[in-house]
Amino acid sequence: LDDAVLGGRNSDVVAGASSSLTESLVGQNRFEEALETSRLAARAGNRVDWSIWVRALRLQAQCHIGLGSKSRAERALRKAEGLHACTQYGPERNRLDKIARLLRPNSTQGADVAYAPRTHAVWRLSLRSGRALVTCDRQLVDAIAVAAGTDLPVLIEGETGTGKELAASLIHELSARSGRPLVTIDCSSVPESLADTEFFGAARGAFTGAHAPRAGLIAQADQGTLVLDELPELPNALQAKLLRVIQEGMYRRVGEDRPRHVQVRFIGVTNQDATALLRSKALRADLFYRLSGHRLTIPPLRERREDIAPIANEIAKQNGLDGVTMAAGRLLERHSWPGNVRQLDMVVRLAASSCRPGALVGEAHLAPHLSRQPDDPPSLTSRQEFSGSGLRGDRLAGERAALERALHSSGGSVTEAARALGITRQSFYKAMRRVGLEPGGGRT
Repeated sequence: LDDAVLGGRNSDVVAGASSSLTESLVGQNRFEEALETSRLAARAGNRVDWSIWVRALRLQAQCHIGLGSKSRAERALRKAEGLHACTQYGPERNRLDKIARLLRPNSTQGADVAYAPRTHAVWRLSLRSGRALVTCDRQLVDAIAVAAGTDLPVLIEGETGTGKELAASLIHELSARSGRPLVTIDCSSVPESLADTEFFGAARGAFTGAHAPRAGLIAQADQGTLVLDELPELPNALQAKLLRVIQEGMYRRVGEDRPRHVQVRFIGVTNQDATALLRSKALRADLFYRLSGHRLTIPPLRERREDIAPIANEIAKQNGLDGVTMAAGRLLERHSWPGNVRQLDMVVRLAASSCRPGALVGEAHLAPHLSRQPDDPPSLTSRQEFSGSGLRGDRLAGERAALERALHSSGGSVTEAARALGITRQSFYKAMRRVGLEPGGGRT
């Protein structure tokens, strides 16, 4: 396109290619670059295809909206609408009407203008399932890409609900093992008495009821990736048995003498600080060092507020809407989101349920659901109870406060509180014992 000469025999190719490139750049929120290619598309479309000319002008209007120039957007839109009256290109009519609604909202202060990032590049990494990691953190994107490019183990840390399992799935799908199995184990849900059989499998007759040989989860992940979610919940003895598998790819089924060989890439996931886990001996040091080939830390939403509106926009689009308004994005950014992305996802989906298909989620849709969400920091009482304990004390204080909020919101129901935090009941009870809580909320 840089060398294109308008008016030649390839003008129709130039028009179509520049229009498609503009649409792609707009989809990536690269509005300044898209504005340049849209002008080329408009000039080429003027010569060979007025429907492309209309499309280019409409894209120009979107670029100007994204760059904050409403007056220029209106001029481009008026010209596009005038041309459309001559061409009557049907599919473009709805798109023009949509842009018109953005530029001429009923409310003031731009409340109905669609969200568009202005100061941060937004990165979107998608899974085959359609789920996507949306972030402005280039370092996190680079870390995922680097980890995916090797077969080394990975350790992912972050609070509950930050998207650790999503990051693990992305590392698998971006790697050379993407066509092989991805097996995720919730370590907190594996009973200690059955852990060996679940992980390593069992030979026929190894114990009462073992009428046939059984392949364990490690064998199921052969040639692929094994994700150890809630890693610290693994019994210490099982942690020791995993060392040889990670280091040498060797293991034995229960009741067998001969070793078996697998090629598995391990990813450990924990919602607690690994350094604190080592101090408390919840995580074996030798297992930690074997798993921390690549070490990723996903910050909570309160520490990356620039991600909140883009993530909400993505969630709204996945629910059949056009996104969130600028005003709604600013409202969401003022919330602290103790439940992180999982909490944000639920709020936006609830708000989306009251919107018409193709509409934008606004402040009015969000307000009823935000008013019922916990948004307070850990209480002073919780901080005082663990004061003087350094980093571990701060972590326990924050964990206790999150558990208390969940129990309060669920009316004391541990099952509902665990579901709200995205963990199992067993993990919730273990966390309560760790911070000294009982279901009634008092000290043990």
